Amino acid sequence: MIKNVFKDKLNQMWSQLREWWLQTRRPPVPVVSKYDKFIGLLQNEKDGGTREHAETDYNRPMVEHEANQQRAAPNP
Repeated sequence: MIKNVFKDKLNQMWSQLREWWLQTRRPPVPVVSKYDKFIGLLQNEKDGGTREHAETDYNRPMVEHEANQQRAAPNP
């Protein structure tokens, strides 16, 4: 899913950033993903609904797309 791709790319970026940060001999940089921030913003936009509801709203277009792709696939 898009969430997994997003998390993988973000983890790669954070790994590189942490490595650079440690080379400068400063305290480790705090880790808060952009996905978590985005879900928090989406949650607030939905009148303070639950995180699970915000994640469902975020993932809904991809789930619907995958379902449409499966329906459109020819049956052997």
